[in-house]
Amino acid sequence: MNAPLDENRLEAVTVEYFRALGYGYAHGPSIAPDGDAPERADYGQIVLLRRLQDALRRINPGMPDEVIEDAIRQVTRTDSPDLVVNNRAFHSKLVDGISVEYRQPAPSPQPSPSGRGRRAGETERATKYGLVRLIDPDNIENNDFLVVNQFTVASDRSPPATSGRGAGGEGVRHATRRADIVVFVNGLPLAIIELKNPAEEKATIRHAFNQLQTYKMDIPGAFVFNEMLVISDGFAAKAGTLTSGWDRFQPWRTTDGTALAPKSAVQLEVLVKGIFEKRRFLDYVMNFITFEDDGKTIAKKAAAYHQYWAVNKAVGCTVEASQPGGDRRIGVVWHTQGSGKSLSMAFYGGKIIKHPAMENPTLVVITDRNDLDDQLFGTFSTNSELLRQKPVQAESRDHLKELLRVASGGVVFTTLQKFMPSAAAPSPQPSPRGRGSEDNKDYRGSFEFSGLVDRARELRRQQTPAEDTLWQILRNRQFAGLKFRRQHQIGDYIVDFYCDELKLVVELDGGVHGKPSQTLKDKRRQAWLGEMGFRVIRFANQVILDDPESVLVALAAHLPSPAGRGAGGEGPLSQRRNIVVIADEAHRSHYGFSAKMDKKTGEMKYGMAKYLRDALPGASFIGFTGTPIELDDKNTPAVFGDYIDKYDILRAVEDGATVPIYYESRLAKLELKEEEKPKLDPEFEEITEGEEEAEKNKLKTKWAALEAMVGTEKRVRLVAQDIIDHFEKRLDAMDGKAMIVCMSRRICVEMYDAIIKLRPQWHSADDAKGQIKIVMSGSASDKTAWQPHIRTKLASEAIAKRFKAPSDGLKLVIVRDMWLTGFDCPSMHTMYLDKPMNGHNLMQAIARVNRVFKDKPGGLVVDYLGIADALKHALHTYTASGGKGQATVDQEQAAAVMVEKYEVVCDLLHGFDYKAILKAVPAQRMSGVAQAMEFVLSLDDGKTRFVQAVGDLSKAFALAVPNPRAMAIRDEIGLFQEIRSALIKVTMSESEKSPDDMESAIRQLVSRAVYSTEVVDIFAAAGLEKPDISILSDEFLSDVQRLPQRNLALELLKKLINDEIKTRMRKNVVQARSFAEMLEQAVRKYQNRALEAAQVIDELIRIAKEMRLAESRGQEMGLSDDEVAFYDALAENASAKQVIGDEKLRFLAQELVDRVKQSVTIDWQVRENARAHIRVLVKRVLRKYGYPPDMQARATELVLEQAEVLCKDWSTDSE
Repeated sequence: MNAPLDENRLEAVTVEYFRALGYGYAHGPSIAPDGDAPERADYGQIVLLRRLQDALRRINPGMPDEVIEDAIRQVTRTDSPDLVVNNRAFHSKLVDGISVEYRQPAPSPQPSPSGRGRRAGETERATKYGLVRLIDPDNIENNDFLVVNQFTVASDRSPPATSGRGAGGEGVRHATRRADIVVFVNGLPLAIIELKNPAEEKATIRHAFNQLQTYKMDIPGAFVFNEMLVISDGFAAKAGTLTSGWDRFQPWRTTDGTALAPKSAVQLEVLVKGIFEKRRFLDYVMNFITFEDDGKTIAKKAAAYHQYWAVNKAVGCTVEASQPGGDRRIGVVWHTQGSGKSLSMAFYGGKIIKHPAMENPTLVVITDRNDLDDQLFGTFSTNSELLRQKPVQAESRDHLKELLRVASGGVVFTTLQKFMPSAAAPSPQPSPRGRGSEDNKDYRGSFEFSGLVDRARELRRQQTPAEDTLWQILRNRQFAGLKFRRQHQIGDYIVDFYCDELKLVVELDGGVHGKPSQTLKDKRRQAWLGEMGFRVIRFANQVILDDPESVLVALAAHLPSPAGRGAGGEGPLSQRRNIVVIADEAHRSHYGFSAKMDKKTGEMKYGMAKYLRDALPGASFIGFTGTPIELDDKNTPAVFGDYIDKYDILRAVEDGATVPIYYESRLAKLELKEEEKPKLDPEFEEITEGEEEAEKNKLKTKWAALEAMVGTEKRVRLVAQDIIDHFEKRLDAMDGKAMIVCMSRRICVEMYDAIIKLRPQWHSADDAKGQIKIVMSGSASDKTAWQPHIRTKLASEAIAKRFKAPSDGLKLVIVRDMWLTGFDCPSMHTMYLDKPMNGHNLMQAIARVNRVFKDKPGGLVVDYLGIADALKHALHTYTASGGKGQATVDQEQAAAVMVEKYEVVCDLLHGFDYKAILKAVPAQRMSGVAQAMEFVLSLDDGKTRFVQAVGDLSKAFALAVPNPRAMAIRDEIGLFQEIRSALIKVTMSESEKSPDDMESAIRQLVSRAVYSTEVVDIFAAAGLEKPDISILSDEFLSDVQRLPQRNLALELLKKLINDEIKTRMRKNVVQARSFAEMLEQAVRKYQNRALEAAQVIDELIRIAKEMRLAESRGQEMGLSDDEVAFYDALAENASAKQVIGDEKLRFLAQELVDRVKQSVTIDWQVRENARAHIRVLVKRVLRKYGYPPDMQARATELVLEQAEVLCKDWSTDSE
């Protein structure tokens, strides 16, 4: 009979894990000073000196013995009473080696300067400099790997400081402690593993952590050389560093980086095999450990498993993408917010800088906001040892140009906007050989040139049609930054067009130039111009008039358009291929490869992504984001390349990288005052008297929107009171911070005023005091009441510092858009959402409360606007799809589809010369667009066909960029989109009257008609505890399963629909709908969103359960999640499964899913009809597969029961 597993046996098992990896093994007592094979002089000696000496000689052949001994003395010497400072100094030596200086005998005797020779016994010695490496990551066999158990250490010294700055404590501590397992590399104790008895209930992994904290105080010498701490109770296992708190010890869930170990696996085995594989462990300690130093404290940080594997994958992709033949799209690292994305970027930067294939690259770190740039720059600066250089932040566009004009190296931080051309770029400086230059005094020739000047003026007044056409082409915005002159004097000649910046002459040849005499003159003139250093290109007049497109092509070789000119219009900033652009929040702003014309200025504009790539045409691009976008017109992997690594919110919570997010629905309901309804239409008509009907409808829609209702005085007052009550209760239970998110700056200010009216002691005009502040942008032109809340950059940074400090009295901030992305405040545990949000914006916002902080159990999102449905879809996108979805984009396939769609649009425009519009000046371009609209409208159903075709082309183009075929037609696609937009707007009436005064009056009208009654806790009304939307507990799932769903639906429908929603529809809805009815419809829409909230959470419960089972059941059976649900319903009766067989049952489940999915709709008012229809369909399919007739009734009801909870998602998908 096997003995139960205890701590001794756990040690033995762990040792076997290491031995399987090729480690040597020694029993601690055996190598002790009094052991059988001693390797230590005393119990205070931590380093195994003989092993270290032997390893250094292998790794550093040719180094004299005295140099090796000196290096060992430097390694083992400590210079500070602070443990962290000593550990940091050792880590630097481990990574960079030890610089040594020594003297060696010269190869042969040299005569003395006096020529008298050297005295007897005198030897010439030369000074040499070298580097002693402590480990050899390139030649693993040169290193000595050893695992030791029961390693006893004695200490007789003052307890150390571990803050990173202070001195040690008082008194002398005499202690002897025994570490369970110590991992040595080359005699250096790089890791300590503390184990707890798996069979003892009270011996938890937390106790192992506490034990290590005691060891750090008692035997600090054992930790000077430490790179990793591991704690385990045999089942759970986590790793951390010398300064990691309990909340920063992380699991390691994969042994090879390709697949997660099953949850049934022994975590300690996964961790040991995942981290301590020899080559991997050396890579880890060399490249994935950093000391974050803010000048006050030092925090030692190490990569979590998802960071380690993602960075190594990204490095491989970078090398491949940046080599000749690579497409320069490295890929996208999709790591959820709060999982250490900024640190992952720093680890990536540090490793890619050292890669030999990159030849000392320049890193350009890009954000699209100054505050994000400052924050990320701060992260890289405090971890500059990883980069082996100090990063630099570009202060302006000119500074950016200066930083990028280097041969290699450098880490540059900048915002994306600095790559955009200036709206008023400075004119090119005159050439040294330009007019007035002493070096070119023959420029105009030795003649009285006033006559030529007059002649040139006359020629400009009498331009030919060809000259006028070319002049318009040269003045087109695509040649911005290059100044052309027409009929310009050079020497004894007047040339048609001249660009001084390029020393380029453009000549037009009419009929007279075909005569022999004129041809001879032209040759003489061209020869002279060539001798003077000018380039000459010639065009026939008729070519200019008949085929201006060919003229553009010819000019392109001499005239760099914005496509070939970088930031500011002065050409690429660097052509090097070893530039790596790292884009933070890569889902934002990195789009816009096609051109659009600014209707006000006539200027052709592109998105920032294009200008960035124009400035750095040889660079490679990698994106980091927690919320990638995959839409038709914005697609993150299409821009940056396929996903390199995915780490979604579900895994982050499971790993403890983030805390779970909880959701609370507190709907602030709205109703219409009955007494105000009759007044609405007359007052509205009076306010908008004289306005056209279309403009009236636009104003109605604008002020019937959610903002007007949410911002009513009474509702703001109600929500403010509820937030105060709620937050004060939260503070009673847990200290921390909170954020209120409002729909507009107006509501932010009014919410602040409402709160401080109820809690005046929270207010202070001094930014250094007060418990509540507004953080919003603004200017001096904003309303007077807003001005106290509009701050300078420095003042905003001071507010941010206060809010981030856990002990500061600033507890509550109100925001609209600021701080919803890229802002980390770990102590913030509550977010009050009073703003409609969805998709990646919603996920970015709620992730502000998911940061790990001490014993913070989770973050809470309090919803006043019913965003649960949007939350469900966002979670589905960024969890299930993120973990399982295939999101690669085949660029060639997308380009082929784009070309096909492009040809469809070209066929529609056959017979119309749309390409002439591309070459037109702004005024002519607008006229050309109008002509194109007329042409399209003349076609049979032309508007509908053209709008659809260009829409399809735009989607295909968005997926194809930056494929060369896409870039070649981007300007045409921009024109097609311009025509399409004009067609869509062509039937809309435009009012000449400014609506400002009307909007103010309508707002007052809305405010009187809408009032708030109460705040409803949806879950309390449904009898549910507030669920955790990241990971749903089994207890909560059990409660939901017992909840009668019919009652929930009936009660909410009766209360929110029958009592509060009264709809009156008219035949002519657009013209005859009253303002009062439209407000009622908006209220109904608002309440319907909250009505669905509890049901959406119910669906989330089902999704969470299916996610747990999908990998283990669905993948094994070859079924989707939905098919598994139907299979379970059909197989509930075991005898039925025996009758038709398992394989046939699976086919039956698959067909049922397809058929039912095509038929279901969500319509709560005719639900019985829908159920009857599906019931008939199910019975038909059951009969088709021979399902036992006596069991069909039960199976049908079970299938319906499953379909009832699945059909809402299906109907949403089919829309």
